[in-house]
Amino acid sequence: NPPKDVLGRVDILNYIYHIKAYYGMGEALDSLKRYQEAIDAFSKVLAVSSPSKPLYLLTVQDTRKKAEKKIRELKKKQ
Repeated sequence: NPPKDVLGRVDILNYIYHIKAYYGMGEALDSLKRYQEAIDAFSKVLAVSSPSKPLYLLTVQDTRKKAEKKIRELKKKQ
């Protein structure tokens, strides 16, 4: 679930940071040819930004689409 601030509101900046951090981790692991770990990191992007949860900004949707594509590519490399 997206992180919340002290008032229980969704903390948008922290939410986006987590998504981008997992995506960056996946990119780094891919470059190290650690494909399963990269898939796991990209899968975290999908879990945090799943379609059943609100997607707050277009950048989140874009990162989600890129993560889905990377997972498909990495599975072919295994």
